[in-house]
Amino acid sequence: MGALRERLSYLFGRRWKGNELVVFFSARLDETGTDGSSPYTVVGGAIATVDQWERLDLAWERMLATYKVPEFHSKEFNAEDGIFRGWSDLKRRRFSDRQHKICQRNSFCRISVGVDNSTHAEVKKEMKGIKGFVPDSNYGLC
Repeated sequence: MGALRERLSYLFGRRWKGNELVVFFSARLDETGTDGSSPYTVVGGAIATVDQWERLDLAWERMLATYKVPEFHSKEFNAEDGIFRGWSDLKRRRFSDRQHKICQRNSFCRISVGVDNSTHAEVKKEMKGIKGFVPDSNYGLC
């Protein structure tokens, strides 16, 4: 039994079969857009079976090892900073294509949601003082 399946079994007190759909978020997210330099905050995720999550984890780790990347941060990748500094366009494209294929092959479907930071700030300002309204961060809203 894989590590993810063991963790799920422990957390929920139930063992899932490989073909059962388990809907949950495995959060590996960067807070993109919360530092004020981006007009949007975006969060993405996927829905997958337990077997798909296990395959995705293995494929992702192999990809990172192949490219000698200790952990992936899209902000650094997009800025060509840190470990990604000096990568050729071809290497960046191949890395990105491999990420896409891993996610596509090992998930049922992918989802993303974003918020326009300035619009959300206006809404929070207009709603201030209304009973029961609790403002959330842009990241939390996503």
